[in-house]
Amino acid sequence: MAKQELQGERNWYAIHTYAGYENAVMRNLRQRIDSLGMHDKIFAVVVPTEKKIKIKAGKRIEVEEKIYPGYVLADMIYIYLSMHCKYSYFVLN
Repeated sequence: MAKQELQGERNWYAIHTYAGYENAVMRNLRQRIDSLGMHDKIFAVVVPTEKKIKIKAGKRIEVEEKIYPGYVLADMIYIYLSMHCKYSYFVLN
């Protein structure tokens, strides 16, 4: 793995991915954080959702919808990081 240097402060960053694959990207990124030991650089990875009530067939149903479809948010320290998974590709630099 290439040399990584701490280059900034801890902030939230958006990772663009295919809509509908946000949870797969989140799982893949969390797995890489564990396997590469990056807990000191990447603190949280989330897919922002909210619960809404919809009426379907005359019944009220509570559903969970993504607030930003096609995006995963990461709380991390800004570093050069190149990762690739089947559903997304991002380079932070």
